[in-house]
Amino acid sequence: MTKVHDTGYGWIETPEMSKIGAAWLSSEMADALAATAPPLSAADVVLAASELSIETDAARLVGHLLRHDLDLLSARRIVEALRALRDL
Repeated sequence: MTKVHDTGYGWIETPEMSKIGAAWLSSEMADALAATAPPLSAADVVLAASELSIETDAARLVGHLLRHDLDLLSARRIVEALRALRDL
């Protein structure tokens, strides 16, 4: 399996990525999390989960979610739920 990361300029391989594409997140769970934060789509949640797989900095991920016009509390809830799911 090739491990890749979107840099914003294209996809590059990154050896530090342990769980490519957030395989630990089901599509049903992504849909459920997106439903709790209406501006987000399931695709946004999957992207956030992928970023969380690469980078464990929750503050940076919350910042990314805030760019989707999500309020701070909802962004933190999404990140904490993703971290809990990842760590199962």
